[in-house]
Amino acid sequence: MELKGNIKDFPLPAIIQLVGLGKKTGMLSISFNNQKASLYFNDGDIVHASMLNTHGRDAVIKMFHLQDGKFHFFAAEKPEKETMKLHPMSVLMEAAKQYDEKREAAGVFDSKGTKRKLHEEKIEALKQDLVAIVKDLFGNKAKKLETLLLSCNNTEIDLIGACDKIEKYIYVFLDPENSKAIADKMRNLVEESH
Repeated sequence: MELKGNIKDFPLPAIIQLVGLGKKTGMLSISFNNQKASLYFNDGDIVHASMLNTHGRDAVIKMFHLQDGKFHFFAAEKPEKETMKLHPMSVLMEAAKQYDEKREAAGVFDSKGTKRKLHEEKIEALKQDLVAIVKDLFGNKAKKLETLLLSCNNTEIDLIGACDKIEKYIYVFLDPENSKAIADKMRNLVEESH
């Protein structure tokens, strides 16, 4: 399987998902800023990783922060020793959780340190605008996304969090190529609302 490119065009979660679902064995090499990272797979499971001076699960999570870099998958390459055995989806979920926690920690707070609440009328109108975006794009397939939006709390950070979840859902189930652009459009609407 020939797989190479740049992670700014084909993000790491998509590569890991592809290799994992394909039950492939080999090494994913990533070159960035004159540095290298490597991720080894055996029958789709992640069995070793290294990036800079970090190894194992922490190296995998660190790789998710890369925004640019060339990658190449070398089929059948094996590490000197397997240091872990991780299912790709568990790694993707852990990375997504850490991303969400980081966003919340850096979240949208008022001067008193509490989540900034938007005006009720404004938030309801904003939720309807966001629902309209997903309905226009996906029709009946947007029902779960609509429910997610309408049930989230009326704070900016919770709406941003809902947009993040929607991006993941769209990526996995509806439109992987455009998921980020769609979610960015939705997040921008939320951020411009205050």
